[in-house]
Amino acid sequence: GLPPVPDVVLDPFLGSGTTYLVARTLGRAAIGIELSDEYAAMARRRIGLLIETAHHEGTKDTKGEDEKTPMPPATAESEVAG
Repeated sequence: GLPPVPDVVLDPFLGSGTTYLVARTLGRAAIGIELSDEYAAMARRRIGLLIETAHHEGTKDTKGEDEKTPMPPATAESEVAG
């Protein structure tokens, strides 16, 4: 395949994580922000499946040589300082 593109995709409305997953699949770094705990949990599950699939197929995650797994999206509690 093609070498990873050194871009970062920021999705401030992460939802179920589709944009995040596509970015990672295309070799980009990704940052997702989601206020809803329900959607943040859904995105974490989907991202977890991407990680499991990559490990089962013997491939590394789509980012680069040193980063093997994407960071999970943060919830409002971890993003907002009190």
